[in-house]
Formats: sequence, C-alpha cells, structure tokens
Amino acid sequence: MTDKPLKPPPPAGSDPNDDLDRVQALLGDIDPGTTPPVQSAAAGGAPASGQLERLYDAARQISTTLELDQLAQRILDVAIGHTSAERGALFFFDSTTARPRLWAAQGLEAEALEHAETFSSTILEEARARRPVVTANAQLDRRFRSARSVHLHEIRSVICVPVETPEEVIGALYVDRLPSGRRFPADAPQFLGILAGLAGGAINNARLFTRVSLRAQRLDRELSQLASFEGIVGRSAVMEQLLKQIRQVAATDFPVLLVGESGTGKELVARALHATGPRRKGAFIAQNCAAVPADLLESEFFGHVRGAFTGAHARREGLFRLADGGTLFLDEVAELHPSLQAKLLRVLEDGRVRPVGSGHEEFVDFRLISASSAELERAVESGRFRRDLFYRLNAIEMRIPPLRERREDIPLLVEHFLRLYAPQAGGRTLSFATDALEELARREWKGNVRELAHLVKRALVLIEAPRVRAADLARLLPPPPASRFATLALGRLTLPEIEASLITEALRRTGGNKARAAQLLGIHRNSFLRRLRRIQESASRTTEEASDEKPVS
Repeated sequence: MTDKPLKPPPPAGSDPNDDLDRVQALLGDIDPGTTPPVQSAAAGGAPASGQLERLYDAARQISTTLELDQLAQRILDVAIGHTSAERGALFFFDSTTARPRLWAAQGLEAEALEHAETFSSTILEEARARRPVVTANAQLDRRFRSARSVHLHEIRSVICVPVETPEEVIGALYVDRLPSGRRFPADAPQFLGILAGLAGGAINNARLFTRVSLRAQRLDRELSQLASFEGIVGRSAVMEQLLKQIRQVAATDFPVLLVGESGTGKELVARALHATGPRRKGAFIAQNCAAVPADLLESEFFGHVRGAFTGAHARREGLFRLADGGTLFLDEVAELHPSLQAKLLRVLEDGRVRPVGSGHEEFVDFRLISASSAELERAVESGRFRRDLFYRLNAIEMRIPPLRERREDIPLLVEHFLRLYAPQAGGRTLSFATDALEELARREWKGNVRELAHLVKRALVLIEAPRVRAADLARLLPPPPASRFATLALGRLTLPEIEASLITEALRRTGGNKARAAQLLGIHRNSFLRRLRRIQESASRTTEEASDEKPVS
C-alpha cells in the first residue's frame, strides 16, 4: 500500500459547504474505490445547516464535563448516535507502552473489552500515524487483507480517525458496522473528523484540569499539614523547611536537640514532635533545667519515696517516671547541673531510675527532646557540659530560625496573636495597618516571636482605635536600650576598676559560679579565672599596703 500525503484544505469561500470540503481534504487518505462520495445539500446529502447543528450539539455535550472517563463515554455516544454505527470504541495511545488501551466501548463483546488488540492493529496504527481510515467494505479493502481480526469479526464498514492534541496523537475514535448491508451516512467521515478534533481539545483540557486538581489537592494537604501543628505559624521558606523536618523527625524515636534563640518557639516544636510521633498517646513532660534549685534536682528528676528526707511525707514520681511511655522535654539543657549530667547519661543508656530513698531501680522508657538557647558545643569545650552526654542528646539537631530570618511571617503571626488574645481583651477587634506591619518587619526582634506576642497584647490594651498604625508603635515598643557605657563613671574609675566591678557583679548574679559568670561576661573560663586571680592579688596587695602605712599606736 502506498501512503498518500494529506492534502491541504482548500481556502474557505462563501459556499456553506466549504467546511465539509475542508474536512474532506483533511481525510484525504480514503480509498477512492471504497469511499462513499461526499454529497452536497443539492445532491441529497445532509444540509450544511443541519451538519452545523449536529456539530454544535456534539460540542455542547462534550464540553460540559472535565471528568475523563465520563468525557470519553460522551464522545463515543455522540459518535455512534450521529453515525448510526453498530459498535464503537475510543482508544488511548499510552506513551509508556506500544499497545493501545481501550478507554470506552459500546456494542462490543466481553473479550473485546478486555483486549483492545481484538481490533485490527492495522487500523489503529493508521490512526496513530495521522492517517484516517474510511472504508465501505473492509473485507475487500486491500489495506486489510492480512488483518485477521477484520475477517474474523466480519467487519464491513469502518471509520477510524485520530484524536490529536497540538503536541501528539493521543488516541483513535473507531466505529464500524457488521455485514448488515447498510453503509454509513455520506457525511459520517467528515462529522467524525471534526468530532475527533473537538474531542482532542476537550480531552487535553480535562487532563490539564485533572493535573491541576491533583496538584491543588496535594497543596491543600501540605498546607493543612503545615497548619496542623498547634501554635506554629509561618509560610516562609525557612519555616516550611522546619515543618517538613518536623514531619520527618516525628516519625522516629531518636533523641532530638532543638537549638535556637530564646523566644523562637522551641517548646512548640517539641510539642509538635510529640503530638505527631509514635508516643503521642503518652504524656508530654516539660522542664526548664535552669528553674530547678540545685538541692531539689535529684528529687525532681528521679522522684522520692516516703520518708526519704525531712518533708517527704508521701511518694513522689520524678520527671523520668512521669514521662514513661511519652516524651520528656528538657529546656535550657545547657544549664543542667553537673551532678545530674552523669545520672541523666546513665538513665539514657540503661533506662533505669532509682527514686531518692528507694532500694530498687525502676525501668523507664521515654523519648528525650532537649533545647538550648546557648551554643551547647561551647559549653562542652569550656568543660561545663559533658561531651558524652552532648553526643547522646544530639542524635538529631534541629535549628529553630529567629524571627529576623522569617520577617515575611510577621503579618501571619500578628493575625494569629490577635485572634489568640482577643478573648482576654474583652473580645475586641483590632488590626494592623500596612505601614505598621512594614515597620515591624524592620525591627531586630531580639526577643523573637515571644516579643512580638507581647507587643500584640499591649496593642489590644493600649490602642483604642480599631487599627494600629506606624505612629502608634512608639507606645507599644520598649524604649531603645541605653548605651552600655552610659552608667559607667568615666573619668572617675580606671579600666582595672571597671573590670573588677563587672566580674564582681557577674559572680553575684551567678551565686559565685565561676563558669556561669564567665559565660555571662562572654569570655573563656580560663580567662575569667586569670582576671579574677589578678583582681584578688591586687586587692590583697592594697590591703597589705594599707596595713603597713597604719601608724603604730
């Protein structure tokens, strides 16, 4: 068989039959010996107006759905209804496989529904190659002499046209008649050709709509997951990354170390890890390590039995036991007393605790989440924190971003805090103007999210207008800190005296703890000890000199 190239359609004229002529040219690969001639209205064919009405009705039927399977069945129903075919099928050419896939069918036997190859592969391959097939007697058509299925099923009249999108042939629309002696209407090939063109656009739109819908559903799921962590608000890139990490880490049972500045929301992240993790049915126990007095540390963490010490009138469960089966969150873990660090390490290693005053050990099983606003590694290097405990806590490290790294979240956070605190302020309605939000975005926010929350609270109380503007922020923001040197008696104190004053004050604030005093001053512990020694020696010499100068009575 010699393939004939498609003929270009003739230019449109004033004759209403031009549309039919153009389609006839597009369907140029029709065997002249088997193709029924196209009849004009004058020759007894369907009037052009009637053809256009049928095409309009077909377009209306297939353009009212974007559901692919329903659309495929409607296309086939229109094709069979307007051509009086006995059977029909719509095939889809799957780019991943060489075989066509049956998409919709009508009037076919069960085996034909299961196997698309029941139809002549020759016919479908012609359509895949953009060559329409129209024959009035497939039994005598030389193109199908070797097509076993055509002769096996006694297929007589056949029309098969490609269904195309602008990029590719995506399928084939097939109708046929068995040996009933009747032929298709004269304008059936043209009608199916135009219908296939409409179908290609409709299918392409439905596929695009399906992809967009699936993507929208996926985004909705992701956004709902982002919003599923109570109290955590943010759509910035760094927050999306953090929330993704929370979902990944929550599924595990490894220890987690949360690192971030004060006020960034480390406890909220810890609660989110617990609430979405395998221990969510257990208790969530939170403790700030810096808030426990040194003499109560062991009792607080390990618990005690009745009579263990003066005042122990009843048994008390410690934090380790309370967190059994759940999660223990230790905030400011860098402040954990050295005497407890070794005991915590042992609990993490063998899972056993001994309450104060008890003679036997009890097993505990909890997930540990720690948090630190200080650089824990610096505490390790300075000797304030055990290195082996640090590595035990730091199985997974998560960094909580400060507010200045997620300024685009400030409007969302403001709106969240307004809703959260409005009931405590009498249920009043308040909003922030754009200029106020822009001014807030320019601030440094050393107190992070906690500082912003306090600002919103003050706004609900102090701002009487329904809208907070940039000019109102001066009443809500704390005054800028005075110069660090403003209170120093310059000209009256020497540099050594200023240094001695600062070191003395640091020791007073830390209760004499030299390591914490060094951290408070931002210097290494060894440097602090050298300076302290120098100050003490200087004070000693001053005392001796004063004693030598004292007159003998």
